[in-house]
Amino acid sequence: MADEARSRWADILNGRQGRDYWRGVDELLDTPAFRDALEREFPLGAAEHAEGMNRRSFFKLLGASLALAGVGACTSMPEEKILPYVNQPPEITPGIPLHYATSMVLDGYATGLLVESHVGRPTKIEGNPDHPASLGASGVYEQASVLELYDPHRARRMHAPQGSTTWPAFAQMFGPSALRQNVGARGAGLRVLLEPTSSPLTAELLTRLRGVYPEAAVYFYASLDARAAIAGARSALGRPAQTQYDFRHTDVVVALDSDFLARGPFHLRYARDFAARRRLARPVDEMNRLYVAEAMFTPTGSLADNRVRVRASEVESLLAGLLAEVVIDLGMTPPGMPPSFADALERYRRSAASTAHREWIQAVARDLRANTGRSIVIVGDQQPPSVHAMAHVLNAALANVGTTVWYTEPPILDAGEPTHGLVPLMAELQSGDVDTLVILGGNPAYTAPVDFEFAHRLRAVPRTVYLGLYENETADNVHWFVPAAHYLESWGDARARDGTASIVQPLIAPLYDGRTVDEVLAVLTGARATTAHALVQDAWRTRMGSADFDAFWDATLQRGFVSDSAFPRIGTALRWETLV
Repeated sequence: MADEARSRWADILNGRQGRDYWRGVDELLDTPAFRDALEREFPLGAAEHAEGMNRRSFFKLLGASLALAGVGACTSMPEEKILPYVNQPPEITPGIPLHYATSMVLDGYATGLLVESHVGRPTKIEGNPDHPASLGASGVYEQASVLELYDPHRARRMHAPQGSTTWPAFAQMFGPSALRQNVGARGAGLRVLLEPTSSPLTAELLTRLRGVYPEAAVYFYASLDARAAIAGARSALGRPAQTQYDFRHTDVVVALDSDFLARGPFHLRYARDFAARRRLARPVDEMNRLYVAEAMFTPTGSLADNRVRVRASEVESLLAGLLAEVVIDLGMTPPGMPPSFADALERYRRSAASTAHREWIQAVARDLRANTGRSIVIVGDQQPPSVHAMAHVLNAALANVGTTVWYTEPPILDAGEPTHGLVPLMAELQSGDVDTLVILGGNPAYTAPVDFEFAHRLRAVPRTVYLGLYENETADNVHWFVPAAHYLESWGDARARDGTASIVQPLIAPLYDGRTVDEVLAVLTGARATTAHALVQDAWRTRMGSADFDAFWDATLQRGFVSDSAFPRIGTALRWETLV
């Protein structure tokens, strides 16, 4: 059997008679149409070649064919006519890019940027060297935002219960006169949900909204925010405060579950300042030292001089042990510390929880003791308020407050207030007290805790509005959907972590007729100015008073932020009655 098969394959390969196989019915019938098609696709003699071709001749023909292919590719393009500018803008020259200063808002904080534009199209983003939040650097989110601008999946049209609609129809439906018919004269049924914001313009519009609708409520929500850090400051200092750090003059950094070099509103600046201390200009210079305790490897942990792996839930006991080591064993007592607090630390130091990483704690405590006033203890925003409160106590004990650590007012609007979070809003949705819910940004139907059943509660509200970049889970459960403008298409303002007022100016007109948060709030309040440009310009003109506004505005747009607008330092003192 094997010999028969071997013989049949030999006959086929040698061109002798073998079994016939057909690739279709046409080949089997051998019709004239099939013969014509076969001749066009496989001409007779195409596979034949002259006998006796040597290797040199083969490569000559191969080289000639490649050269002819290259010449054939240099054909002229079909003649096409394009229309130039009827009136070309004087600042635009094809081939020469322009750079504009603007700001990107992430987690409510502004980062100053310089955006490169080619013929009116943003193409590249870099940091603004003069802006305190970037110092000329940019991160992954800033670089990716250009792709988000041109994302083909962005929302392109407005939706209403009856189908597609327009912005004038939305303004008529949700203006004060029409809206009061649904939410009451004092706005008892109106609720507005925003992402955390530091915008002075948005703050003014929300103040105006509360004046027009005194019984309306405004809430803020983001799945990742700094509520725990603000709550920890309130517990330790008796007031909401934003912690500021100076890594330029810091010799020892202890980061507990904190990826401060790659996350957060000031991480670009912190990375620059931290790296500067590792570039030695003179032989006598010393590098800073970084101790990290974290659960997973982070960019910050990869740079640590000494890293210990702990669970996120163990950070509190680790910090308590470090605080006890510094205060009890090294005798560094924070100002005004009562004996009851020292007794509590002593008990904790002797407990098993504080001895899990005893050697690491002792080594870090000795290094901190040797660098009082030139160290920083920083905790990640995801840690509970009690951990942040202990970090404030430890920085005070190390005499860091006033040198490498200081405090300012929080730039985020209503920071530390109960309005930050979904719990009070969910209670109102469940009780049926909400007639109209306006959601400005975010995607709470997706990011809210699953047990909140936010999408289900949202569908039960009689009138809902959502402003978003994408038709996502929240857009699928509302009545009115308004496409949001990308920040590169928007006018607005915001503050950096240190309070520096920054201007958001567009590089391009809205691609899909997008709107901003401020424009929607202007409709709700019946503001005289309705465009984002007019709103932000009028707001800053009012703040400037009698000063030369035009000169101020031109200089601010060119610079990208308002000079000398950072928040001043505030005096703080530890509130021991809340810590004991």
